[in-house]
Amino acid sequence: MDLFSSFLYVLEITASSLPIILVKYYLKTDDILWMFIAIMLYTTLIYIYTFALKNKDVTITYIIIQVFSIILICLLDMFFLKTVFPMKSVIGIILGLISIILLLK
Repeated sequence: MDLFSSFLYVLEITASSLPIILVKYYLKTDDILWMFIAIMLYTTLIYIYTFALKNKDVTITYIIIQVFSIILICLLDMFFLKTVFPMKSVIGIILGLISIILLLK
């Protein structure tokens, strides 16, 4: 994987994860700025997808993005919103990571 592809993965994961946290902040604070930023990130995500999925296997790329997005959302939720996840959720995340390892072999 080249540097540009890695950069696009990071952008995709960030652009698909942060809006979830921003919407939760919006629901807590009723500050419309959080919702506006979330909408802008989702719009940016569509544009990034056009570059990232151009010459790659869509199924593997999409699964990688989704699993790492879930992990990032959980980490942000734990650190900023102090959410505690049940064991089922932790096991699900671990199985998601295992699925990525199996797909890439």
